Amino acid sequence: MAHLTEREAIFAEHDLNHQASRFCAGKASWTQLAAEIKAQTKSGELIRNGDRFTTRSAQDLERDSAARLQAGRGAHEAVMTDAQFTAALSKFEQQKGFALTAEQRAAASMILTGDDRFQGVQGLAGTGKTTMLEFVRTAAESKGWTVTGHSNGSEQAAKLQAESGIASTTTARHLIDSEQTLRGQPTSPEPPHVRELRIMDEASMAGQRQFAKVLRTTEAAGARTVFLGDRLQHQSVEAGKAFEQAQAHMPTRELGESSMRRQRTEHMKAAVKDILARRFDDAMKRIEVREVNPNQAALPPDATREQKRAAARADNAEVIKNLAGFVFAQSPEDRAKTIILTATNADRRAINSAIRSTMREHQEIAGDDVSVRTLRQSDLTPQEARRAQNYTAGQIVETSTKTQHHDKGELFEVLKTDSRTNTLRVRTRDGREQLIDPARIKIEAYDVEQSGFAAGDRVRFTKNHKIDGLAVRNGQFARIETVTDKAITLRVGSGDKAQTIQVDRSKPLKAEHAYASTSPGAQGQEDNIALVHHNVSAGRHGDRETYVNFTRARHNAVLFTQDATLAGKQAGTQLNKTAALDLTPEQPTPPTDDRKPRREKLTRASTDRAALQAQAELEQKQKKIGNATL
Repeated sequence: MAHLTEREAIFAEHDLNHQASRFCAGKASWTQLAAEIKAQTKSGELIRNGDRFTTRSAQDLERDSAARLQAGRGAHEAVMTDAQFTAALSKFEQQKGFALTAEQRAAASMILTGDDRFQGVQGLAGTGKTTMLEFVRTAAESKGWTVTGHSNGSEQAAKLQAESGIASTTTARHLIDSEQTLRGQPTSPEPPHVRELRIMDEASMAGQRQFAKVLRTTEAAGARTVFLGDRLQHQSVEAGKAFEQAQAHMPTRELGESSMRRQRTEHMKAAVKDILARRFDDAMKRIEVREVNPNQAALPPDATREQKRAAARADNAEVIKNLAGFVFAQSPEDRAKTIILTATNADRRAINSAIRSTMREHQEIAGDDVSVRTLRQSDLTPQEARRAQNYTAGQIVETSTKTQHHDKGELFEVLKTDSRTNTLRVRTRDGREQLIDPARIKIEAYDVEQSGFAAGDRVRFTKNHKIDGLAVRNGQFARIETVTDKAITLRVGSGDKAQTIQVDRSKPLKAEHAYASTSPGAQGQEDNIALVHHNVSAGRHGDRETYVNFTRARHNAVLFTQDATLAGKQAGTQLNKTAALDLTPEQPTPPTDDRKPRREKLTRASTDRAALQAQAELEQKQKKIGNATL
């Protein structure tokens, strides 16, 4: 169950049966598994509604988060008075030479003059959230407050810091640092209270567990947290829709359509407006659609389903060639301001390959490709990562934490797996063989690929790590300057801040070609032109993808597909994560104006260090459950 609820809060009966059989690995009969499912349903740990299930612990976590958000109303102190806010805003706008929108002002006023521990800002794409945050930072710091930020990814955190001036890190790093700090502090009978304003950007990308940890660490530190996100964008890979649920329980302001400033052309403004109104067909008519389908057009009327699928796959390859040709038909200035989006990693790699081929034709890539071992992270949930049966010989595993015998970041090659003893036989870089129990040592698995690189290639790092002494971020871009028999020279960054590093070709590289991006990977990015590849035969297309793809573009968007009619239908498909409480819907607690004295509400935070310890014990218990029959 721990594995099933890591990605979705609600799961189907057939998924429960399949994963129960898979995880028991033949150690229990189906009769025993069915009996255990029945017992856990009877005990209330498994909650059933028809053929769908969730767990009591998942529902308890959502209820606890809602309660903490409600208790946070009026539980802290305001940064400044209304009069001070007006003066600070006037000064900021005079210095900047422009005025905030009415919605930006309202959001900033809530943050700076409100006394709630938790607040939310629901902001559509391109509504100037970071501009508003820059004002919040300067105003809060002028009153002696500390302002810090965190986001779901390294590049997003770097962008938040660059655009708002708020010192930022990843949410994962923020939580590790917060919990370490709290563990090192003595327990006090007095509730903690600090003038610290924490900003969680891209909060809609946080799963329920991570969101709950942010709530608990904020309370335990005596700080405040403002959650910024967009409920229309792609949701978290992890289970839950925490940010959407949270908006019913905390003061929230919206940066809506009237604050959108990204789109500069009338047809793109109209297209985005249509998407917000769920008029997806109308939105598609406002942009250029390039449909390429020679193989489907040549099919006989009585073509079989498999023939139709094969023709659609062949046409997708033609679509990608057409897209690559379109890219190089643009002026160099437009090419430099173009973002290419697709739905799947397979299509992203195919587009990268097609563009590199076209670059060679235009002599923008110099010399032959050199083969480099690259590491692509395996898609294992934390529960799967604890079991040897989910690894294969030839993979590379990396230690995620420092242990008594291993440093963080050590790489090993998997030689053999043993599900009976739950061990991996691995080889170190110096040739020694060891046994690793993935249930005892936290590791990450990578599939090894051979990638071709050449001078002129644009690449993107896929993991936070150090190369040649330089720390590179997941999602950060680089340009290959030279390639030799022994090393690759990379130029990281641009302008005066660019740095050059040498990569030993004998070592595996955590990087990939970076000419196209998946739609989720493009959140937070923008460019003048968006080229959208829509393969109707692959990917989970829907309203969130369409919204993200269109709102990346300032001036223009072009759609490339093998079936424009079907692409239009898929564009409006609703895709939503589930919440555990969706299985037994509950009415949200109505907001109340009855605010208790601040000190009384703060008493909850005084016990939250103990709550953090209790949560750690609960997570250990859940891991044990995950290792049991289910």
